[in-house]
Amino acid sequence: MARRSGHRWNLLLLGTLAAGPVLAGCSHVPPQPPEPLPASAIPIPPPDAGTITGYVQPDDGDGGYANLIVLGTRRGSQADGQGRFVITLVPPGPRQIRVALQGYELSTAFCVVEAGKVVDLGKVIPGKKFKENPDLKGWSR
Repeated sequence: MARRSGHRWNLLLLGTLAAGPVLAGCSHVPPQPPEPLPASAIPIPPPDAGTITGYVQPDDGDGGYANLIVLGTRRGSQADGQGRFVITLVPPGPRQIRVALQGYELSTAFCVVEAGKVVDLGKVIPGKKFKENPDLKGWSR
């Protein structure tokens, strides 16, 4: 009985290795910001709370699926595949938003939320990218 699944993995690995040098020679194109959310996708905040919107985008890639938490509250959100996020029902006042994106250090964004208003942070940049450490077979600072 032949092992067929190993053969598929070998082809996949070979294809990945073969594409590596080709991709490495491509010129770097800076990432473009995602299309803004339509107004209908942003809920109208109640009169006693605000809403925070924006998008997460590191300088070298996309910020899809980053986690955002408003410190000191129970409010937060996960960015969509393009890095866009909406955090609703945020209590008014000065706020710190913690940004967590896999492969990057934590970062913090600051804003002032007003009751009944939408605050657009625009581009939110995560912390420094972790470097791959071959000695540890993983990521390090």
